[in-house]
Amino acid sequence: MKLTVLAGGGGGARLVAGLAAAVDDLTVIVNTGDDEVMRGLHISPDVDTVLYYLAGLIDWQRGWGLLKESFTANDTYRELVVASGVEADMQDWFALGDRDLATHMFRTQALSGGSTLTEVTAALARGLGVSTRVLPMSDAPSRTVLASSSGEELDFQTYFVRHQHRDEIASVSYLGSASPSAAVLDALASADVVILGPSNPMLSIGPILALDGVRDAISSCVAVSPIVGGKAIKGPADRLLASLGHEISCVGVARIYEGLADTFVLDTIDADRAPEIEALGMRTLVCDTMMPGPDEATRVAKEIIRGI
Repeated sequence: MKLTVLAGGGGGARLVAGLAAAVDDLTVIVNTGDDEVMRGLHISPDVDTVLYYLAGLIDWQRGWGLLKESFTANDTYRELVVASGVEADMQDWFALGDRDLATHMFRTQALSGGSTLTEVTAALARGLGVSTRVLPMSDAPSRTVLASSSGEELDFQTYFVRHQHRDEIASVSYLGSASPSAAVLDALASADVVILGPSNPMLSIGPILALDGVRDAISSCVAVSPIVGGKAIKGPADRLLASLGHEISCVGVARIYEGLADTFVLDTIDADRAPEIEALGMRTLVCDTMMPGPDEATRVAKEIIRGI
């Protein structure tokens, strides 16, 4: 079976790790709407998270960053800025790990030399020993912007990291001139099944689906709920659903994907909601979707594959 997965960080990246252990032909299309330049370096948080999960280098307990990471360079930079008296935005709310810096430096240097983000991501995958094909959603810049209920416009990293996703959000927009790469459209069109991972439907999956031609390129689609028992496993998906007027449940997520997904995967704790989802025109697959570690991620992946 040829699978293509749409994913951000978090649950989507965990499912990707499980699928990579269960299938041979897998492509992952990753959100880049939260990419940012920090201290002169191009950061692609979701791409890096997916790569680190696939490389077996992720901190599964924390859910982001590399195992045994240190932050000496990050802390020294802050000390230098303060001690020098130079006025600068230290971005001290965004920590860059010492080992993680190598990834950002590699990407920034390669992009400055004319490589595309797709090419750089492929090179990083090779360097990390990742055989799964990982594609950024676009080679062009795209920005996810959130408008707070007070009218303030927030880029993703400000909302998610600096403000710790405390803001009440009135709307989410996807800005920029981004279009999907030819590789992305081909991966979607040639897939036997496209899986929408259990990532935030507005902040991780939404930016990918908003690109011209992406929805039209999908013929068979399975969506996996990131909401279990009325709560997000990690991150602000539940609060964001409520802010934007959606029901905080697997059914609320299913309604977002209505007309696109043929099959919807929900957790056993929400099994009683299956008839509501089926009424939307989707087949349902009920299983334990919790993925605290790589073994559980592989189990979930295999259950989804058997079910489709």
